[in-house]
Amino acid sequence: MAGLSSNVLLPSSIQFIINVVMTVPALLYVDRWGRRPTLLVGAFLMMTWLFINAALFAHYSVKPRPKQFPSAAESMSITGAPAKAVIACTYLFVASFAPTWGPVSWIYPPELYPLRVRGKAVALSTSANWSNTPGCTYKKLLTSHLGHSTSL
Repeated sequence: MAGLSSNVLLPSSIQFIINVVMTVPALLYVDRWGRRPTLLVGAFLMMTWLFINAALFAHYSVKPRPKQFPSAAESMSITGAPAKAVIACTYLFVASFAPTWGPVSWIYPPELYPLRVRGKAVALSTSANWSNTPGCTYKKLLTSHLGHSTSL
C-alpha cells in the first residue's frame, strides 16, 4: 500500500474523475490526431509512469510488518514521499491511458472489418477481451499454491 491505510475512497475518486475528464479530449480530437500516433504516444507515456513506479517500489518498498495489512496479497509497504510519488504516477498513468488507449481500443476494431461482418467481428473481439478478465483477476488465487515464481 502506498501509505493510504484504509482511506482509499478519496484517492480512488480522484482517479475516476481523472479518467472521465481525460477521456473527453480523445472523443473530440482522436480523428485529428490519428489512431497510430495516439496509441504510440499513450504507450510511451504509460510505460514511463509504470517504470517510475517500478523503480520507486524496487528502491523504497519494504516487507510489511505482520498483520499490517488485512490481506496477504499486499506484499510491499511504501511510505512518505515515495508513496506520494507512486500515487502521482498512478494518476499520470490513468491520465495517459484515458485519452489514448482507453477510447482508441474501442474505436479501432470496428474500422478493421468490412461492413458485412463488422457486427459479428466486433462482438467477437469484445467478448475475447472481456473473457480474459477473470483469468487476469484471479491469477493470484489460481496460482497461489505454486508460490511467487509465477509472476508473469
